[in-house]
Amino acid sequence: RDGVGLDDIVFVSDGMPTNRKGKLIAGAHYHDLLAYIIGVARLNAIRVHTVGFPGAQEALLREISSSTGGQRRMVR
Repeated sequence: RDGVGLDDIVFVSDGMPTNRKGKLIAGAHYHDLLAYIIGVARLNAIRVHTVGFPGAQEALLREISSSTGGQRRMVR
């Protein structure tokens, strides 16, 4: 840790991971991305709280928040 004191992140998303070209990330790349986000958060003891919009891929947001000790909320 660099002394910044970051404990929590609020991640607002539609839950649809895309690459820089806007193409949906799926399959093994999806799982790699999920593992990376969770791994970095856990390594740095950061809770990731997720906020999703209607139609969001709730499974992704739920996995991130529950795996890092965060909370999940959906905007209705």
